[in-house]
Amino acid sequence: MPTGGTMCKWLNRNLPVVLLLFAIFTIGCTPNSSEKGPPHVAVRLKLPQPGFREAQVATVELINDSPRTVRLWSRGGSWDHGLITLKVTVLTANGESHYQIKPNGNAYTYSLDWPDYSELKPRKSRTDYLKLQDGSWSIPAELLDHLDGPLILRAVFATPDSPEAKEHHVYVGSAVSEPIRSDPPHTWLCVGQIKPDGQR
Repeated sequence: MPTGGTMCKWLNRNLPVVLLLFAIFTIGCTPNSSEKGPPHVAVRLKLPQPGFREAQVATVELINDSPRTVRLWSRGGSWDHGLITLKVTVLTANGESHYQIKPNGNAYTYSLDWPDYSELKPRKSRTDYLKLQDGSWSIPAELLDHLDGPLILRAVFATPDSPEAKEHHVYVGSAVSEPIRSDPPHTWLCVGQIKPDGQR
């Protein structure tokens, strides 16, 4: 067995190596501070520029503004269906009227139907395109009577809690975008002939 003097000499000779190994081990076992904090997803609604005819669709950007990676349900399945809706406020002489535009489940065909998810890294985003003229969205008939005036829009992203969300650690929560104003002719909503409740 090495004596106390021998051990001290060995430590003196190898102290830098010992300290380096200790630092590496400590860092590896310490939780990353960047992963601390609750997950949060922000929402940003965008409308096409007036006169831009190639893609008259509204877009919703989901932004991971938390310091950790979040999981979102993948697009194309029933788990993601209906998570994004639009709140519409109409300003009239009698005050405000409020409407909701939401996906029409009866007109939707899923390309996958199992609890599939994708990951969104910190400070990254994904963009969803709202093709409101394709017949898969439910648009209140009363709202179509107010298209000659301005509309105030907010996008809502809400993922409900569920056993599957717990099992796969999928983000659960809700967020609302900042309000934006849309002026006639609202081409993102009513290009071509569109009828109430998302029917052509």
